[in-house]
Amino acid sequence: MKQSSKIAAALSELEILDRYQLAIRWEKTVKHSVPKSASRIFLLRALAYELQSKRSLGLTKAEEATLAESVSPKAKEKVKGSPAKNAGPKTSKSRPQVALVPGSRLVREWQGRTYTVSVIEEGFIYQNKTWSSLSAIATDITGSRWSGPKFFGLHGTPSSMASPTASMAAS
Repeated sequence: MKQSSKIAAALSELEILDRYQLAIRWEKTVKHSVPKSASRIFLLRALAYELQSKRSLGLTKAEEATLAESVSPKAKEKVKGSPAKNAGPKTSKSRPQVALVPGSRLVREWQGRTYTVSVIEEGFIYQNKTWSSLSAIATDITGSRWSGPKFFGLHGTPSSMASPTASMAAS
């Protein structure tokens, strides 16, 4: 029997089990107690994933290369025990860094009100007061801790709870 046929048969076997039987299988497979709120469908999907990942033939060479490239230099150093190549500050490809130039203005709408922050050499001006941190301004606006750059849309999309319309405009 082919490997894929064995996996398909094992998956079919899982599908007919009830929640109690899946919970028993979970504890044997994962070696942890079942979360109390875990539904039958959650257990089924998690066990199917575990089954497929354990029985798969592994990663292709291309996938292994991509994974190796994505590992941070510090993690590579820990694994190999030797200094990492090109060790230096970690940068994220998914978050472009935005350079704030004095004279720029950050505009953010929050709960129906528009907030404007001006960028100056010493930091930021908000409500005719000089601030050294965008995070402090975001916290003042929202009443809870926020990453200032994220709140003003400088690091990708702000949290979905914010429903932002942040923009940056030169003045």
